[in-house]
Amino acid sequence: EILADQRGIGELRLLLPALAALCRDAGAHDRGSGGWIAWVSPPYRPYAPSLAAWGIDVGRMLIVNGAGTTEWAMDQALRSESCSAVLGWANPRDPHALRRLQLAAEASHSLAVLYRPLQAGLTPSPAVLRLALLGGGTEGLQVRVVKSRGGRPATVNLGH
Repeated sequence: EILADQRGIGELRLLLPALAALCRDAGAHDRGSGGWIAWVSPPYRPYAPSLAAWGIDVGRMLIVNGAGTTEWAMDQALRSESCSAVLGWANPRDPHALRRLQLAAEASHSLAVLYRPLQAGLTPSPAVLRLALLGGGTEGLQVRVVKSRGGRPATVNLGH
């Protein structure tokens, strides 16, 4: 989970190297054997030229407008075994929906990221990793590790 109230502070940039690596890994295998990057209910349309400049194969991107069904669409994309990564923007209130997503992500061996508001950090979550992002100010992007399986809370300033 990535928790942030502001958009455009670097919440996607954190993932771009990982997404590019997944695209390279998928390109090494048969073209039909996965490697899709699903964007479920993104608040803005992903900007293809910028993503391509980072090494992401935009021909392997799926954009799903799942307003109201984001968790279901993410679950289906993860269970399909054809996605290397599934990114979703939602704030499920049902703990069972979060648990289903966490189980689907583990079973699929795909990168699964759920973007939620900062306020969601006040409630429990089965997510393996929870990052809270704070932007602006003179320090640039601040990434706070709220939860990490086997780790401790920490804060990193990434600058501008």
